[in-house]
Amino acid sequence: MTDLKPVMELVKVLHEKHGVPQKGGKKYTQVVHRMEAFRSHVGTQYGIMTEILVDDGKRVVMKASITDKDGRVIGTGHAEEIRGSGYFSQGDKRNINTTSAIENCESSCVGRALSSLGISGGEYASANEMDAVGRKKIAIKHNENDSNQDENDSDQDENDRLKKLEKERKEKQERDNRFQDFANQIEKINFKDDLNKFWNSRKSVLESDSILCKMVIDKCAKRKQEIQKKDQFIHDLNNGQRENYLG
Repeated sequence: MTDLKPVMELVKVLHEKHGVPQKGGKKYTQVVHRMEAFRSHVGTQYGIMTEILVDDGKRVVMKASITDKDGRVIGTGHAEEIRGSGYFSQGDKRNINTTSAIENCESSCVGRALSSLGISGGEYASANEMDAVGRKKIAIKHNENDSNQDENDSDQDENDRLKKLEKERKEKQERDNRFQDFANQIEKINFKDDLNKFWNSRKSVLESDSILCKMVIDKCAKRKQEIQKKDQFIHDLNNGQRENYLG
């Protein structure tokens, strides 16, 4: 069996250099990066097969198996995704798993199979961590309406002001929720061409909200820099410059 320790060392470096920050300061090394390190070392000595165990319209369950050239299974991983789940309410078309449940499930089970061989991504990114933090703002809208409920002499201007504040607060919350969903999708993009396609397919919609548009542009620019750094890192490793990173 091929010694996988060099792969583990490369993944440790990838984890430090390109790990995705998670809630609480943890990091997660994406499956695509671990696969690149795995293939750069073992080539085609091992195969990875995935199979769908359940796809009943409600959930997807998949299994990934890593095998050697003799067909012996040396590592496995399972994953489950609920169709239609995500940041928004169940079944919302904006949720990633409405259209990509199988793709997400396959990526997850491959990541777990690699982890079973010691090629781990660090902390698994839970759905709550990846879907982010917009839920914390829900209770705010009640605070300003409690203090003067017994007074009946509030004038119309004050009511109008509160309604305006409430409308602005809801608009901001909706914008933050939409941005978080876009940000989650952007984090999963690993190639510049795909990043360009993502932007071009949503440009006309985003331009109707200049604030959201700028937030997404900044996020795309940051992700582009991360992809460029990762690509350069992989290029250097494949060209024998590993010592520059293992120092």
